[in-house]
Amino acid sequence: SPWGTFSKAEAVAYTALGRPAWTLGVALLTYVFASGDGGLVAAFLSAPMWDAPARLTFTAYLVHPVIMIAVAAASKSYVVYSSSFIAAYFALFAALAYLCAFAIFILIEKPLQNLEPLILGAFGASRH
Repeated sequence: SPWGTFSKAEAVAYTALGRPAWTLGVALLTYVFASGDGGLVAAFLSAPMWDAPARLTFTAYLVHPVIMIAVAAASKSYVVYSSSFIAAYFALFAALAYLCAFAIFILIEKPLQNLEPLILGAFGASRH
C-alpha cells in the first residue's frame, strides 16, 4: 500500500487531524504553564541550568542557515544521505551554531548590554 502500514482511512485521519491535535496540545501546555500549574515539568524547564542555552538559542537560530549554506557551498562532492550522515551533520550544525552564537554574545550582545545603563543614564532615563 502507498500509505505504508496504515490503511487509507487511517492515513487520511492522521493527515486531517495531526496538525490540529498538535496545536491543541501546545495550546494546552501553554495554558497550564501560564496559569502556574506546571508542577515538576515547569520547575525543570525553569531551572537555572537552562539560562545560558536560552540566551544563545535565538542567535543560534538566526545563524544556522548561514552555516548550513556555507557547509553546503564548501562541499566538493555529492551527498549520500544516511542516518549517520544526518546525525553527524545535525551535531555539526548545532555545535557551530551555538559556537557562533556564543561568539556573537561575547563580542556584541554583552558589551552592548553593559553600555545600555550608561547611555540611558546619560539621558536621565531608567530601564524598568
